[in-house]
Amino acid sequence: MDHNYTIMNIRVEDYDISMVEQIRRLFANIYPNQPDIADRVCYNPEIKNHISTKVAYFKEEIIGQANIFSHKDLNGNANLGFHVHPSKRGFGVATSLSNEVLKDAHSRGISLFYIMTDKDNYSAIAVAKKLGFIPVEKNSENNLKIFEKQIGTERPATG
Repeated sequence: MDHNYTIMNIRVEDYDISMVEQIRRLFANIYPNQPDIADRVCYNPEIKNHISTKVAYFKEEIIGQANIFSHKDLNGNANLGFHVHPSKRGFGVATSLSNEVLKDAHSRGISLFYIMTDKDNYSAIAVAKKLGFIPVEKNSENNLKIFEKQIGTERPATG
C-alpha cells in the first residue's frame, strides 16, 4: 500500500529485490565506513526472521528504509530498525516508515516491538519516543539503549 506524507511528499512502498542496488547506494551514504551493512540489513527472502521492510521515496530516489525482524534474544518479539539518508533526516521519514512497518507487522500478529540503538544516537532515540516507545533498559556493556512498545494484542481489522 502506498502512502504519501505531506512533510516531504514521500512515498512509502514495500521493499522488493529489484530495489537492492538503490538500497546499497543509500547505505553507502548512511554508513560510509561499513560497506557490508547493506548485505546484513537488506531484505533477503532466505532470512526466516524477516517480517517487513518498507522503503521511502522522494521523487524517484530511495531515501530511507525501515524493517522489522524477529530476534532470538527478544523471545519471538520483533526489532524495528530504520535508516534515512543524512540529507533527508528531520523531515519525518523515519517516523513515517516506522509507522508503516509497525502496522504491517501488527497485522501479522506481532504486538511487542523493540528498538535497540546506541546510547548516543539522539536522532534514533527521538524517533523511538515520537513513535511511543518507552526506554526499558540501558545495556552498558554494548552502549545500547533499548526501547519497547506494545501494540494492542488483537490484530487490526482488515478489508
